[in-house]
Amino acid sequence: MNIQEAKEEIARARRVYHRRDESGGYVTSPQRQRPILLIGPPGIGKTAIMEQIAREEGIGLVAYTMTHHTRQSAIGLPHIVTRRYDGKEYTITEYTLSEIIASVHECMERTSCREGILFIDEINCVSETLSPVMLQFLQNKMFGAHRVPRGWMIVAAGNPPEYNRAAREFDIVTLDRVRELKVEADVNCWLRYADANQVHGAVISYLHMHPEDFYRAERGTEGLSFVTARGWEDLSGLLQGYEELELEVSDELFQEFLQSPGIARRFASHYRIYRAHGQDYRIPAILDGTIGSEEKMRGQELLRLAAPDEQLTVVWQMITCIRNQIGCAVRLQKEGEVLKTLLGQLAGAQNQRAAAGEWLEQQEELLRVKVDQDLISYEEEKRIRLALDRIGKEIEKLRREHKTPDQPEVLGEMKAAVETDVLEGLQRQAEQANAWLTRGLIWLEETFGEELEENPYLRLLITSMTDQPRRRTFLERYPNPRLKELSRFLVAEQDEEALRQMCREAE
Repeated sequence: MNIQEAKEEIARARRVYHRRDESGGYVTSPQRQRPILLIGPPGIGKTAIMEQIAREEGIGLVAYTMTHHTRQSAIGLPHIVTRRYDGKEYTITEYTLSEIIASVHECMERTSCREGILFIDEINCVSETLSPVMLQFLQNKMFGAHRVPRGWMIVAAGNPPEYNRAAREFDIVTLDRVRELKVEADVNCWLRYADANQVHGAVISYLHMHPEDFYRAERGTEGLSFVTARGWEDLSGLLQGYEELELEVSDELFQEFLQSPGIARRFASHYRIYRAHGQDYRIPAILDGTIGSEEKMRGQELLRLAAPDEQLTVVWQMITCIRNQIGCAVRLQKEGEVLKTLLGQLAGAQNQRAAAGEWLEQQEELLRVKVDQDLISYEEEKRIRLALDRIGKEIEKLRREHKTPDQPEVLGEMKAAVETDVLEGLQRQAEQANAWLTRGLIWLEETFGEELEENPYLRLLITSMTDQPRRRTFLERYPNPRLKELSRFLVAEQDEEALRQMCREAE
Protein backbone atom coordinates (compact mmCIF):
# COMPACT_ATOMS: atom_id res chain seq x y z
CA MET A 1 0.00 0.00 0.00
CA ASN A 2 1.04 3.62 -0.37
CA ILE A 3 1.46 6.10 2.48
CA GLN A 4 -2.00 7.65 1.98
CA GLU A 5 -3.68 4.25 2.21
CA ALA A 6 -1.67 3.51 5.35
CA LYS A 7 -2.81 6.81 6.88
CA GLU A 8 -6.46 6.01 6.16
CA GLU A 9 -6.13 2.50 7.61
CA ILE A 10 -4.52 3.79 10.83
CA ALA A 11 -7.28 6.40 11.22
CA ARG A 12 -9.94 3.70 10.76
CA ALA A 13 -8.26 1.42 13.30
CA ARG A 14 -8.06 4.33 15.77
CA ARG A 15 -11.80 4.90 15.52
CA VAL A 16 -12.52 1.21 16.04
CA TYR A 17 -10.20 0.90 19.04
CA HIS A 18 -11.57 4.06 20.67
CA ARG A 19 -15.26 3.15 20.41
CA ARG A 20 -17.05 3.26 23.76
CA ASP A 21 -20.08 1.41 25.08
CA GLU A 22 -22.98 2.80 27.12
CA SER A 23 -20.97 2.68 30.34
CA GLY A 24 -18.10 4.68 28.81
CA GLY A 25 -15.71 1.74 28.55
CA TYR A 26 -13.90 0.71 25.40
CA VAL A 27 -15.74 -1.82 23.23
CA THR A 28 -12.47 -3.42 22.11
CA SER A 29 -10.39 -4.65 25.05
CA PRO A 30 -6.77 -3.43 25.24
CA GLN A 31 -5.59 -7.02 24.69
CA ARG A 32 -7.31 -7.05 21.27
CA GLN A 33 -6.04 -3.62 20.19
CA ARG A 34 -3.14 -4.81 18.11
CA PRO A 35 -0.29 -2.36 17.60
CA ILE A 36 0.19 -1.32 13.99
CA LEU A 37 3.64 -1.94 12.53
CA LEU A 38 4.53 0.17 9.49
CA ILE A 39 7.33 -1.33 7.46
CA GLY A 40 8.61 0.78 4.59
CA PRO A 41 11.58 2.63 3.14
CA PRO A 42 12.88 5.78 4.86
CA GLY A 43 11.74 9.26 3.86
CA ILE A 44 8.27 8.42 2.51
CA GLY A 45 6.30 10.24 5.23
CA LYS A 46 5.61 7.74 8.01
CA THR A 47 6.12 10.33 10.75
CA ALA A 48 4.25 13.02 8.80
CA ILE A 49 1.05 10.97 8.58
CA MET A 50 1.10 10.44 12.36
CA GLU A 51 1.06 14.22 12.86
CA GLN A 52 -1.72 14.59 10.30
CA ILE A 53 -3.87 11.91 11.94
CA ALA A 54 -3.43 13.44 15.40
CA ARG A 55 -4.50 16.89 14.16
CA GLU A 56 -7.38 15.63 12.04
CA GLU A 57 -8.72 13.26 14.71
CA GLY A 58 -8.18 15.70 17.59
CA ILE A 59 -6.07 13.30 19.66
CA GLY A 60 -2.67 13.40 21.33
CA LEU A 61 0.60 12.26 19.79
CA VAL A 62 3.87 11.19 21.42
CA ALA A 63 6.62 10.24 18.97
CA TYR A 64 9.98 8.66 19.74
CA THR A 65 12.81 7.58 17.46
CA MET A 66 14.22 4.62 19.32
CA THR A 67 17.74 4.76 17.86
CA HIS A 68 18.17 7.96 19.91
CA HIS A 69 17.32 6.26 23.20
CA THR A 70 18.81 3.77 25.64
CA ARG A 71 17.38 0.86 27.57
CA GLN A 72 17.20 3.06 30.67
CA SER A 73 15.06 5.73 28.98
CA ALA A 74 12.67 3.02 27.81
CA ILE A 75 12.19 1.02 31.00
CA GLY A 76 13.37 3.54 33.62
CA LEU A 77 16.32 3.69 35.99
CA PRO A 78 16.85 1.01 38.67
CA HIS A 79 16.70 1.85 42.37
CA ILE A 80 16.78 -0.24 45.54
CA VAL A 81 13.67 -0.54 47.73
CA THR A 82 12.72 -2.62 50.77
CA ARG A 83 9.65 -4.88 50.69
CA ARG A 84 8.17 -7.19 53.40
CA TYR A 85 6.96 -10.65 52.37
CA ASP A 86 5.67 -13.23 54.87
CA GLY A 87 6.93 -11.13 57.75
CA LYS A 88 10.46 -10.80 56.37
CA GLU A 89 12.09 -7.77 54.74
CA TYR A 90 13.76 -8.07 51.34
CA THR A 91 15.85 -5.64 49.35
CA ILE A 92 14.76 -5.63 45.70
CA THR A 93 15.28 -3.61 42.54
CA GLU A 94 12.50 -1.49 41.09
CA TYR A 95 12.51 0.96 38.21
CA THR A 96 11.52 4.57 37.92
CA LEU A 97 8.76 5.47 35.47
CA SER A 98 9.71 4.95 31.85
CA GLU A 99 10.61 8.21 30.11
CA ILE A 100 8.37 7.22 27.19
CA ILE A 101 5.36 6.37 29.37
CA ALA A 102 5.95 9.57 31.35
CA SER A 103 5.80 11.52 28.09
CA VAL A 104 2.37 10.05 27.37
CA HIS A 105 1.08 11.18 30.78
CA GLU A 106 2.64 14.63 30.25
CA CYS A 107 0.90 14.90 26.88
CA MET A 108 -2.44 14.05 28.49
CA GLU A 109 -1.90 16.70 31.16
CA ARG A 110 -0.71 19.32 28.68
CA THR A 111 -3.35 18.84 25.98
CA SER A 112 -6.27 17.36 27.99
CA CYS A 113 -6.38 14.61 25.33
CA ARG A 114 -7.07 11.33 27.12
CA GLU A 115 -6.65 9.40 23.87
CA GLY A 116 -3.81 9.45 21.39
CA ILE A 117 -1.14 7.64 19.42
CA LEU A 118 2.20 6.51 20.81
CA PHE A 119 4.45 6.36 17.75
CA ILE A 120 7.77 4.52 17.98
CA ASP A 121 9.99 4.96 14.92
CA GLU A 122 12.92 2.78 13.79
CA ILE A 123 11.76 0.09 16.15
CA ASN A 124 13.71 -2.69 14.43
CA CYS A 125 16.98 -0.73 14.32
CA VAL A 126 17.66 -0.55 18.05
CA SER A 127 20.72 -1.90 19.87
CA GLU A 128 20.90 -5.50 21.06
CA THR A 129 20.28 -4.44 24.67
CA LEU A 130 17.10 -2.60 23.70
CA SER A 131 15.73 -5.18 21.27
CA PRO A 132 14.04 -7.38 23.95
CA VAL A 133 12.40 -4.26 25.39
CA MET A 134 10.87 -3.45 21.98
CA LEU A 135 9.55 -6.98 21.61
CA GLN A 136 7.95 -6.78 25.07
CA PHE A 137 6.47 -3.42 24.12
CA LEU A 138 4.80 -4.78 20.97
CA GLN A 139 3.64 -7.98 22.65
CA ASN A 140 2.38 -6.59 25.98
CA LYS A 141 2.06 -2.79 25.44
CA MET A 142 4.52 -2.23 28.29
CA PHE A 143 7.93 -0.65 28.82
CA GLY A 144 9.47 -2.59 31.68
CA ALA A 145 6.87 -2.64 34.46
CA HIS A 146 4.94 0.34 33.09
CA ARG A 147 1.90 -0.11 30.86
CA VAL A 148 0.83 2.25 28.07
CA PRO A 149 -2.29 4.10 29.34
CA ARG A 150 -5.65 2.98 28.05
CA GLY A 151 -6.93 5.01 25.13
CA TRP A 152 -3.47 5.24 23.58
CA MET A 153 -3.02 3.35 20.34
CA ILE A 154 0.44 2.03 19.50
CA VAL A 155 1.94 2.56 16.06
CA ALA A 156 5.51 1.49 15.35
CA ALA A 157 7.57 1.92 12.21
CA GLY A 158 10.68 0.29 10.85
CA ASN A 159 12.76 -0.02 7.71
CA PRO A 160 13.23 -3.21 5.71
CA PRO A 161 16.74 -4.70 6.03
CA GLU A 162 17.64 -3.73 2.46
CA TYR A 163 17.46 -0.04 3.48
CA ASN A 164 19.14 -0.33 6.86
CA ARG A 165 21.83 -2.86 7.71
CA ALA A 166 21.03 -2.44 11.41
CA ALA A 167 17.40 -3.52 10.90
CA ARG A 168 16.29 -6.80 12.47
CA GLU A 169 13.48 -9.11 11.45
CA PHE A 170 10.68 -9.79 13.92
CA ASP A 171 9.93 -13.33 15.04
CA ILE A 172 6.58 -15.08 14.54
CA VAL A 173 5.54 -14.53 18.17
CA THR A 174 5.83 -10.76 17.73
CA LEU A 175 4.32 -10.58 14.24
CA ASP A 176 1.33 -12.59 15.51
CA ARG A 177 0.57 -9.73 17.92
CA VAL A 178 0.76 -6.77 15.51
CA ARG A 179 -0.88 -5.55 12.32
CA GLU A 180 1.90 -5.26 9.78
CA LEU A 181 1.30 -2.69 7.06
CA LYS A 182 3.89 -2.79 4.29
CA VAL A 183 4.24 0.66 2.75
CA GLU A 184 5.90 1.35 -0.58
CA ALA A 185 7.06 4.55 -2.26
CA ASP A 186 4.30 5.57 -4.69
CA VAL A 187 4.99 8.44 -7.07
CA ASN A 188 1.30 8.88 -7.98
CA CYS A 189 0.32 9.23 -4.33
CA TRP A 190 3.13 11.71 -3.67
CA LEU A 191 2.36 13.80 -6.75
CA ARG A 192 -1.22 14.26 -5.52
CA TYR A 193 0.19 15.46 -2.20
CA ALA A 194 2.76 17.67 -3.95
CA ASP A 195 0.14 19.26 -6.19
CA ALA A 196 -2.08 20.07 -3.20
CA ASN A 197 0.80 21.52 -1.18
CA GLN A 198 2.33 23.90 -3.73
CA VAL A 199 5.49 21.86 -4.35
CA HIS A 200 7.70 23.53 -6.97
CA GLY A 201 6.45 23.05 -10.53
CA ALA A 202 9.88 21.92 -11.70
CA VAL A 203 9.76 19.00 -9.24
CA ILE A 204 6.23 18.00 -10.25
CA SER A 205 6.91 18.25 -13.97
CA TYR A 206 10.19 16.33 -13.69
CA LEU A 207 8.60 13.46 -11.76
CA HIS A 208 5.69 13.27 -14.18
CA MET A 209 8.24 12.80 -16.96
CA HIS A 210 10.66 10.64 -14.94
CA PRO A 211 8.64 8.72 -12.30
CA GLU A 212 11.45 6.16 -12.01
CA ASP A 213 13.59 8.83 -10.31
CA PHE A 214 11.11 9.49 -7.49
CA TYR A 215 12.64 7.07 -4.99
CA ARG A 216 16.07 5.46 -5.05
CA ALA A 217 18.09 3.67 -2.38
CA GLU A 218 21.00 1.52 -3.41
CA ARG A 219 24.57 0.77 -2.46
CA GLY A 220 27.14 0.80 -5.24
CA THR A 221 30.90 0.85 -5.60
CA GLU A 222 30.96 4.55 -4.66
CA GLY A 223 28.82 4.11 -1.57
CA LEU A 224 25.18 4.72 -0.70
CA SER A 225 23.01 6.50 -3.27
CA PHE A 226 19.48 7.60 -2.37
CA VAL A 227 16.62 9.92 -3.26
CA THR A 228 13.49 10.16 -1.08
CA ALA A 229 10.15 11.94 -1.02
CA ARG A 230 11.45 14.02 1.88
CA GLY A 231 14.39 15.12 -0.25
CA TRP A 232 12.17 16.28 -3.13
CA GLU A 233 9.89 18.30 -0.84
CA ASP A 234 12.74 19.92 1.11
CA LEU A 235 14.51 20.83 -2.14
CA SER A 236 11.27 22.34 -3.46
CA GLY A 237 10.93 24.63 -0.46
CA LEU A 238 14.53 25.82 -0.73
CA LEU A 239 14.25 26.50 -4.46
CA GLN A 240 11.14 28.60 -3.90
CA GLY A 241 12.99 30.61 -1.26
CA TYR A 242 16.02 31.12 -3.50
CA GLU A 243 13.79 32.35 -6.31
CA GLU A 244 11.89 34.79 -4.10
CA LEU A 245 15.19 36.26 -2.86
CA GLU A 246 16.73 36.07 -6.37
CA LEU A 247 19.67 34.00 -5.14
CA GLU A 248 21.87 31.94 -7.43
CA VAL A 249 21.22 28.19 -7.36
CA SER A 250 24.43 26.15 -7.61
CA ASP A 251 24.68 22.59 -8.93
CA GLU A 252 25.92 21.46 -5.52
CA LEU A 253 22.58 22.42 -3.96
CA PHE A 254 20.71 19.73 -5.91
CA GLN A 255 23.15 17.04 -4.80
CA GLU A 256 22.66 17.98 -1.15
CA PHE A 257 19.01 16.88 -1.36
CA LEU A 258 19.10 14.31 -4.18
CA GLN A 259 21.97 12.09 -3.14
CA SER A 260 22.11 10.20 -6.39
CA PRO A 261 24.59 11.93 -8.73
CA GLY A 262 22.74 10.93 -11.89
CA ILE A 263 19.32 12.07 -10.69
CA ALA A 264 20.76 15.28 -9.24
CA ARG A 265 22.39 16.13 -12.59
CA ARG A 266 19.27 15.34 -14.59
CA PHE A 267 17.02 17.38 -12.32
CA ALA A 268 19.48 20.31 -12.23
CA SER A 269 19.38 20.39 -16.04
CA HIS A 270 15.57 20.16 -16.03
CA TYR A 271 15.26 22.93 -13.45
CA ARG A 272 17.40 25.34 -15.44
CA ILE A 273 15.52 24.55 -18.65
CA TYR A 274 12.22 24.93 -16.78
CA ARG A 275 13.22 28.40 -15.56
CA ALA A 276 14.63 29.45 -18.93
CA HIS A 277 11.54 28.38 -20.85
CA GLY A 278 9.31 30.34 -18.50
CA GLN A 279 11.30 33.46 -19.31
CA ASP A 280 11.77 32.73 -23.02
CA TYR A 281 8.08 32.11 -23.65
CA ARG A 282 7.02 34.81 -21.15
CA ILE A 283 4.43 32.62 -19.45
CA PRO A 284 3.45 35.17 -16.72
CA ALA A 285 2.93 37.86 -19.38
CA ILE A 286 0.71 35.49 -21.39
CA LEU A 287 -1.40 34.71 -18.36
CA ASP A 288 -1.76 38.27 -17.04
CA GLY A 289 -2.58 39.55 -20.53
CA THR A 290 0.32 42.01 -20.86
CA ILE A 291 2.07 40.31 -23.79
CA GLY A 292 1.71 41.84 -27.25
CA SER A 293 -0.18 39.89 -29.92
CA GLU A 294 2.81 39.64 -32.30
CA GLU A 295 5.15 38.40 -29.56
CA LYS A 296 2.50 35.96 -28.42
CA MET A 297 2.10 34.50 -31.93
CA ARG A 298 5.87 34.20 -32.40
CA GLY A 299 6.11 32.27 -29.15
CA GLN A 300 3.29 29.95 -30.18
CA GLU A 301 4.95 29.22 -33.50
CA LEU A 302 8.28 28.50 -31.82
CA LEU A 303 6.62 26.16 -29.34
CA ARG A 304 4.82 24.25 -32.09
CA LEU A 305 8.20 23.57 -33.70
CA ALA A 306 9.95 22.74 -30.41
CA ALA A 307 10.83 19.26 -29.15
CA PRO A 308 8.13 17.46 -27.09
CA ASP A 309 10.08 17.73 -23.81
CA GLU A 310 10.36 21.51 -24.30
CA GLN A 311 6.65 21.74 -25.05
CA LEU A 312 5.76 19.77 -21.94
CA THR A 313 8.07 21.84 -19.72
CA VAL A 314 6.47 25.08 -20.93
CA VAL A 315 2.97 23.71 -20.31
CA TRP A 316 3.92 22.66 -16.79
CA GLN A 317 5.28 26.15 -16.18
CA MET A 318 1.89 27.52 -17.18
CA ILE A 319 0.00 25.02 -15.03
CA THR A 320 2.15 25.94 -12.03
CA CYS A 321 1.48 29.67 -12.46
CA ILE A 322 -2.29 29.10 -12.66
CA ARG A 323 -2.19 26.65 -9.75
CA ASN A 324 -0.37 29.20 -7.59
CA GLN A 325 -2.96 31.88 -8.39
CA ILE A 326 -5.79 29.57 -7.34
CA GLY A 327 -3.76 28.51 -4.29
CA CYS A 328 -3.45 32.16 -3.29
CA ALA A 329 -7.23 32.56 -3.49
CA VAL A 330 -7.77 29.43 -1.40
CA ARG A 331 -5.29 30.74 1.17
CA LEU A 332 -7.07 34.10 1.35
CA GLN A 333 -10.37 32.31 1.84
CA LYS A 334 -9.02 30.27 4.76
CA GLU A 335 -7.39 33.32 6.32
CA GLY A 336 -10.66 35.21 5.96
CA GLU A 337 -12.58 32.42 7.69
CA VAL A 338 -10.19 32.51 10.66
CA LEU A 339 -10.40 36.31 10.85
CA LYS A 340 -14.20 36.21 10.75
CA THR A 341 -14.27 33.60 13.53
CA LEU A 342 -11.96 35.63 15.77
CA LEU A 343 -13.93 38.82 15.18
CA GLY A 344 -17.05 36.95 16.23
CA GLN A 345 -15.30 35.76 19.38
CA LEU A 346 -14.22 39.34 20.12
CA ALA A 347 -17.82 40.49 19.82
CA GLY A 348 -18.89 37.71 22.17
CA ALA A 349 -16.19 38.68 24.66
CA GLN A 350 -17.46 42.27 24.59
CA ASN A 351 -20.88 41.03 25.57
CA GLN A 352 -19.12 39.65 28.65
CA ARG A 353 -17.69 43.16 29.24
CA ALA A 354 -14.13 42.13 28.32
CA ALA A 355 -11.90 44.89 26.94
CA ALA A 356 -10.71 44.45 23.34
CA GLY A 357 -7.06 44.88 24.30
CA GLU A 358 -7.29 42.29 27.05
CA TRP A 359 -9.04 39.85 24.72
CA LEU A 360 -6.28 40.28 22.14
CA GLU A 361 -3.58 39.57 24.76
CA GLN A 362 -5.46 36.46 25.88
CA GLN A 363 -5.68 35.18 22.29
CA GLU A 364 -1.97 35.77 21.71
CA GLU A 365 -1.13 33.89 24.91
CA LEU A 366 -3.46 31.05 23.92
CA LEU A 367 -1.74 30.81 20.55
CA ARG A 368 1.67 30.75 22.22
CA VAL A 369 0.59 27.87 24.46
CA LYS A 370 -0.76 25.91 21.48
CA VAL A 371 2.47 26.42 19.55
CA ASP A 372 4.65 25.48 22.52
CA GLN A 373 2.62 22.33 23.07
CA ASP A 374 2.53 21.49 19.35
CA LEU A 375 -1.27 21.49 19.26
CA ILE A 376 -1.69 23.22 15.89
CA SER A 377 -0.05 22.98 12.49
CA TYR A 378 2.31 25.60 11.14
CA GLU A 379 -0.32 26.67 8.58
CA GLU A 380 -2.97 27.13 11.28
CA GLU A 381 -0.52 29.13 13.37
CA LYS A 382 0.20 31.48 10.45
CA ARG A 383 -3.50 32.06 9.77
CA ILE A 384 -4.21 32.89 13.42
CA ARG A 385 -1.17 35.17 13.67
CA LEU A 386 -2.24 37.09 10.56
CA ALA A 387 -5.79 37.45 11.90
CA LEU A 388 -4.67 38.64 15.34
CA ASP A 389 -2.22 41.07 13.74
CA ARG A 390 -5.01 42.48 11.56
CA ILE A 391 -7.35 42.86 14.54
CA GLY A 392 -4.60 44.52 16.58
CA LYS A 393 -3.94 47.06 13.82
CA GLU A 394 -7.66 47.82 13.50
CA ILE A 395 -7.91 48.40 17.26
CA GLU A 396 -4.94 50.79 17.13
CA LYS A 397 -6.51 52.59 14.19
CA LEU A 398 -9.73 53.13 16.14
CA ARG A 399 -7.77 54.53 19.06
CA ARG A 400 -5.88 56.96 16.80
CA GLU A 401 -9.25 58.12 15.55
CA HIS A 402 -10.26 58.65 19.21
CA LYS A 403 -12.84 55.88 19.06
CA THR A 404 -13.37 53.35 21.81
CA PRO A 405 -13.04 49.78 20.47
CA ASP A 406 -14.82 48.48 23.57
CA GLN A 407 -18.13 50.00 22.46
CA PRO A 408 -20.32 47.42 20.67
CA GLU A 409 -21.38 49.80 17.89
CA VAL A 410 -17.75 50.79 17.15
CA LEU A 411 -16.65 47.16 17.11
CA GLY A 412 -19.62 46.28 14.89
CA GLU A 413 -18.59 48.91 12.33
CA MET A 414 -14.98 47.73 12.42
CA LYS A 415 -16.04 44.08 12.03
CA ALA A 416 -18.25 44.87 9.05
CA ALA A 417 -15.54 46.96 7.37
CA VAL A 418 -12.86 44.28 7.83
CA GLU A 419 -15.10 41.48 6.55
CA THR A 420 -16.06 43.55 3.51
CA ASP A 421 -12.42 44.31 2.76
CA VAL A 422 -11.47 40.64 3.08
CA LEU A 423 -14.36 39.55 0.86
CA GLU A 424 -13.46 42.11 -1.81
CA GLY A 425 -9.79 41.03 -1.72
CA LEU A 426 -10.81 37.40 -2.13
CA GLN A 427 -13.13 38.29 -5.01
CA ARG A 428 -10.33 40.18 -6.80
CA GLN A 429 -7.91 37.27 -6.37
CA ALA A 430 -10.52 34.75 -7.56
CA GLU A 431 -11.24 36.85 -10.65
CA GLN A 432 -7.53 37.12 -11.39
CA ALA A 433 -7.01 33.37 -10.99
CA ASN A 434 -9.94 32.66 -13.32
CA ALA A 435 -8.64 35.16 -15.85
CA TRP A 436 -5.24 33.45 -15.86
CA LEU A 437 -6.94 30.06 -16.30
CA THR A 438 -9.04 31.32 -19.20
CA ARG A 439 -6.02 32.82 -20.98
CA GLY A 440 -4.07 29.59 -20.43
CA LEU A 441 -6.84 27.49 -21.96
CA ILE A 442 -7.18 29.79 -24.95
CA TRP A 443 -3.41 29.92 -25.47
CA LEU A 444 -3.15 26.13 -25.53
CA GLU A 445 -6.09 25.86 -27.93
CA GLU A 446 -4.52 28.40 -30.26
CA THR A 447 -1.10 26.74 -30.05
CA PHE A 448 -1.94 23.03 -30.33
CA GLY A 449 -5.53 22.90 -31.58
CA GLU A 450 -9.03 22.95 -30.13
CA GLU A 451 -9.69 19.20 -30.37
CA LEU A 452 -9.10 17.58 -26.99
CA GLU A 453 -8.31 14.20 -28.56
CA GLU A 454 -5.40 15.74 -30.46
CA ASN A 455 -4.22 18.17 -27.79
CA PRO A 456 -2.76 16.32 -24.76
CA TYR A 457 -1.52 19.61 -23.27
CA LEU A 458 -5.02 21.06 -23.14
CA ARG A 459 -6.27 17.85 -21.51
CA LEU A 460 -3.41 18.05 -19.02
CA LEU A 461 -4.33 21.59 -17.96
CA ILE A 462 -8.03 20.75 -17.66
CA THR A 463 -7.33 17.63 -15.61
CA SER A 464 -4.84 19.35 -13.33
CA MET A 465 -7.50 21.95 -12.49
CA THR A 466 -10.29 19.45 -11.77
CA ASP A 467 -8.66 16.44 -10.09
CA GLN A 468 -7.45 18.23 -6.95
CA PRO A 469 -10.12 18.74 -4.24
CA ARG A 470 -9.14 22.30 -3.20
CA ARG A 471 -9.04 23.57 -6.76
CA ARG A 472 -12.24 21.73 -7.61
CA THR A 473 -13.98 23.37 -4.63
CA PHE A 474 -12.64 26.77 -5.69
CA LEU A 475 -13.92 26.32 -9.24
CA GLU A 476 -17.32 25.26 -7.94
CA ARG A 477 -17.54 28.49 -5.98
CA TYR A 478 -16.02 30.63 -8.76
CA PRO A 479 -16.90 28.78 -11.99
CA ASN A 480 -14.80 29.23 -15.11
CA PRO A 481 -17.10 29.11 -18.18
CA ARG A 482 -14.29 28.13 -20.57
CA LEU A 483 -13.12 25.28 -18.35
CA LYS A 484 -16.67 24.10 -17.75
CA GLU A 485 -17.36 23.97 -21.48
CA LEU A 486 -14.18 22.06 -22.28
CA SER A 487 -14.60 19.67 -19.35
CA ARG A 488 -17.84 18.38 -20.85
CA PHE A 489 -15.82 16.72 -23.60
CA LEU A 490 -13.66 14.72 -21.21
CA VAL A 491 -15.58 11.45 -21.22
CA ALA A 492 -13.90 9.87 -18.21
CA GLU A 493 -12.22 11.28 -15.14
CA GLN A 494 -8.46 11.48 -15.68
CA ASP A 495 -6.22 9.69 -13.19
CA GLU A 496 -2.48 9.67 -12.66
CA GLU A 497 -1.92 7.02 -15.31
CA ALA A 498 -3.78 9.17 -17.83
CA LEU A 499 -1.51 12.10 -16.94
CA ARG A 500 1.48 9.83 -17.37
CA GLN A 501 0.19 8.79 -20.79
CA MET A 502 -0.05 12.46 -21.80
CA CYS A 503 3.59 12.89 -20.82
CA ARG A 504 4.56 9.84 -22.87
CA GLU A 505 2.61 11.19 -25.85
CA ALA A 506 4.41 14.53 -25.55
CA GLU A 507 7.81 12.86 -25.34
